[in-house]
Amino acid sequence: MKKTGYVMQSAAAAFDAYGSIRPWALEGTIYKADLDYAFNNGKLTIDEKNGIWGVSESGVVAIRGGGIFTSTENDGKGNWKWNTGITPEGINATLITAGQLDTNRVMVYAGDKLRF
Repeated sequence: MKKTGYVMQSAAAAFDAYGSIRPWALEGTIYKADLDYAFNNGKLTIDEKNGIWGVSESGVVAIRGGGIFTSTENDGKGNWKWNTGITPEGINATLITAGQLDTNRVMVYAGDKLRF
């Protein structure tokens, strides 16, 4: 019975009064999963103000309430020049750099008419 109580307390501590997961709980889980390779051995930070940041020599990816943003350069004063990747309104296709995309399940529409 003590184990169950301890587990329940530990799980409950990971959430705030509004039901949001606390940054330290998510950060600890990611580090335990050893995801450093995903950021080219860069730095992963999570905080309530800035969201989730993965920074490496290649640039930075930030996941915040408004979407996913990327940058590979700054303005010389330490400020990143951001590109919007994904927002609730959609995906920025100009950031897609794949050599090949499988469009087997993609339909292209112009208004209400299917076109190719």
